[in-house]
Amino acid sequence: MNIRVIRLFFKLTLLFSLNLTAPAAGASLSGFIKDASGAPVAGVAVSLRNLATNQTRETLSDDRGRYAFPALDRGQHEILAKSAGFKPARLLVELSVGQSADADLILLPGDVNESLTVRAEGSPVSIETRTAAVGQLVSRRQIETLPLNGRD
Repeated sequence: MNIRVIRLFFKLTLLFSLNLTAPAAGASLSGFIKDASGAPVAGVAVSLRNLATNQTRETLSDDRGRYAFPALDRGQHEILAKSAGFKPARLLVELSVGQSADADLILLPGDVNESLTVRAEGSPVSIETRTAAVGQLVSRRQIETLPLNGRD
């Protein structure tokens, strides 16, 4: 009888430990990243943050603008999409167990930060900044070859 009790205890312990460590059916999230005209945007850095645990996962959108996050925990998540030349896009989604959610994001044009450096080479150019006068040096040859209107 004592061995039966030990076997039963062992079986119950094994049964409960299997149930506690069994993976729960997770949720999944996928979608498309598009620009304001509706064209897909490839190579967008997409991050997903679980608001309850602050755990973050990252991926890149493919050439069709698609991203995917499989095997997610239930709860509220924040999606953040970033790409050069676009403003970041954020979206909050609530996921439940076993849910397969779709969330498309639209990236709006952002600030373009470009700098342009102009270098003058050759003869120096002088610009008169104090007056609006325009002047230029004229050579003797240019004066002699000017057409004269009404003169012999």
